[in-house]
Amino acid sequence: MPSIPTWVTTGLLIFAALYTVVQAVRLFLPVYFWTLDRNAARGRAILAVCPKDTSPSEIARAVPAEACLARLLRAQDLSPAEEACKADFRRRVLYCFVAFGLTLVAQFKPDAPAVLMPLSQALLLCAIGMIIGAVARYRILRTMDVTETTLKEKGLWKETET
Repeated sequence: MPSIPTWVTTGLLIFAALYTVVQAVRLFLPVYFWTLDRNAARGRAILAVCPKDTSPSEIARAVPAEACLARLLRAQDLSPAEEACKADFRRRVLYCFVAFGLTLVAQFKPDAPAVLMPLSQALLLCAIGMIIGAVARYRILRTMDVTETTLKEKGLWKETET
């Protein structure tokens, strides 16, 4: 089997690390990614109606990341959109377990190819980023829902805007 150059495996590891960092930023700064998410039109509509003195960190504090993770792990009474996020989260956790198993095989199997270890590490890092991304997507959805509810209570949001 021909060997893969080390610059390729290093590049894959760097890209996996960058992907994970971007997902972590999405998790901790959800409002900044409203217009880049799959619900971008809804995010733009909410941001257009929000009072100008509302800070993104104030909106993000309304839905902590820990609460989103706990809800994805344990909640039973979810809306259809939240159910889709929960299924996506569980699928990505399964990917992470598969990547972790591959890393263990690469580590402890004596006759494993040498290239398997860096590739499995990059795959594991990417799978961790995918889990963080699933929680971030759910947090973006929840912050939009909470902000929309708050705007409805203040009388700033009308149903025709959705």
